[in-house]
Amino acid sequence: MNVEILNKSQMQKYLNSTYYYGYLDENTYIISYFGTGESKVDFKNCKAHILQLYLDDIRYGGEAENYCLQHSSEFQQIARFILRCHKSGGKLICQCNAGISRSAATAEAALEFIEKRGREVEYAGKYIPNPYFYNQIMASFFVVLEEDDNA
Repeated sequence: MNVEILNKSQMQKYLNSTYYYGYLDENTYIISYFGTGESKVDFKNCKAHILQLYLDDIRYGGEAENYCLQHSSEFQQIARFILRCHKSGGKLICQCNAGISRSAATAEAALEFIEKRGREVEYAGKYIPNPYFYNQIMASFFVVLEEDDNA
């Protein structure tokens, strides 16, 4: 699975550059996060499949666990979107404001669930995947697959 991690300014560069024209095509799936105090990326005229979610980068104990539980439907959306990308053979781009935590956790979960190589994200040394996002996305894969089996 082809997975890329971007921050907001890198994504804007892709969207605004003629050099990258065609890179964000119909075979591209983009998960874009924004949170409190962060503006959304404008994907107007982008041909890629877009999942844009308001999810803060929460990191601390009980607060993070409660936050993730309150947003379980969003994490299931993420899992479904990743599975659609994989099924189509598309490339996945995970983007958040800094490109370090939420997007890295999403890429790590996708690579781990699909290809059992998610730890490569941490080993790269430039990311700090959010453990709560990672765990919620991994759990959501199983929920989504079970729902599909029962449908």
